[in-house]
Amino acid sequence: MEQPVTLIEHLCDLRIDDYSPIFRKTGIICTIGK
Repeated sequence: MEQPVTLIEHLCDLRIDDYSPIFRKTGIICTIGK
């Protein structure tokens, strides 16, 4: 059974760092988490 997608993983998958610095930060957090 697949694990539920966490908020950080979801935001990382969006990849909208061009639109908002918040998503850029989440992308960094996602990278650190992996």
